[in-house]
Amino acid sequence: MNEYEIIQYSQTGGLNLFFDTVDYRTSHIHPEWELLWVIDQPLNVTYRQRDYFAAPDTMLLISPRQPHQYRKQGESSTFLCLQISPKCFELACPELKSMMSEELIPDRYWTQRQRLQARSLLMSVAEHYFRQTPCYQLFCLSQAAMLLYMTLTAVPSQQVGQAELHDLERRNARLMRLLAFVDGHYTQKLRLTDFAAQEQCSVSYLSRFTREMLNQTFQEYVETVRFHAACKLIATGETKMVDVYTASGFSDYRYFSRAFQKRTGKTPEEYRKSQAAEHVEQTHVHRSIHSLERFYSREKSVQMLEELKNRYRQ
Repeated sequence: MNEYEIIQYSQTGGLNLFFDTVDYRTSHIHPEWELLWVIDQPLNVTYRQRDYFAAPDTMLLISPRQPHQYRKQGESSTFLCLQISPKCFELACPELKSMMSEELIPDRYWTQRQRLQARSLLMSVAEHYFRQTPCYQLFCLSQAAMLLYMTLTAVPSQQVGQAELHDLERRNARLMRLLAFVDGHYTQKLRLTDFAAQEQCSVSYLSRFTREMLNQTFQEYVETVRFHAACKLIATGETKMVDVYTASGFSDYRYFSRAFQKRTGKTPEEYRKSQAAEHVEQTHVHRSIHSLERFYSREKSVQMLEELKNRYRQ
């Protein structure tokens, strides 16, 4: 597992744009700016050691190299996401690669006119990107630059020095090792002392580190991974709950059931019954212990964009 996400730019160099319907996405990092527009259903976001609630029609800005995670609240949350590599503009704006936003929600700093303009720009980028109009790459890059300009000149941000960047990369690398350690051992009895021995660090330091980077304790994160592993097993048709909870690392049924009731309000059996087979045409479902997301074909994305534009005009 490597939750340092590598973005593939299949269409436009340095840009990636897609609709995503998410149930959860555990902590991950990537070197791109990420601008999200929550379309429907609320989204819970953990970013820079804080938990945020993003209502529908909220726009979010994720800085490069910052761990973040998404979780639905109730129904699955759909957002439109634009990812922008700083390399797109490194000649024109070299300081972009070392900038960091201090605010997740730019709507708090934009005027009403700017909020409307940002949404109009993002829909315009999506229109050209999904339809692949003539020279759409140039158009998308120009509008992405305007969106970043509007955002970074409005929200509090800082220029990060080389020493701080190095420290950030070092901490991110340790976080990736921690996530990989949990991935490799969550089906067994798992203790932070074992990872501390691997890292040659004290348990107290790593306990603080985990809380700072994931906004939860080590054992809370392990339980989250085990819960998602159990959900995946249930989705793939495993019917015996004893097999589900032992294969996903829970020590007993009571611990297993408590994890489900805490996160879903249902027992594992009730959760299984609620998961009716779902088939949405032109949709790719990505399910793992780290994410449950639905991505859409270009044709379906065009349809979703038209629905969004019609709703936005009302």
